Amino acid sequence: MSHLRSSGPSRSTRVCSRPQPVRRWVTLTPRLVASGRMGLVLTATAALSVWIILWALGISAFDGIMVVAGILFLAYGLWNLLPFLPGRRG
Repeated sequence: MSHLRSSGPSRSTRVCSRPQPVRRWVTLTPRLVASGRMGLVLTATAALSVWIILWALGISAFDGIMVVAGILFLAYGLWNLLPFLPGRRG
């Protein structure tokens, strides 16, 4: 008989405890969605989208990248400045 079970415990004698599901994705909590880093990621995504649109409209790629760099420097500066404004300290 080639389809015999292995010598381990049978299903009926094993303790049946369900394993916890493995979480592979980050749960989006309001704190994570509203975090400063997510704001920088969204700003970078929007800025690169603006660069593609400007490039498609005929503006040189270098000028578009300068606009993107300006947006990103402004966002990074605000991200660093916001914790020091009144009412924002923990």
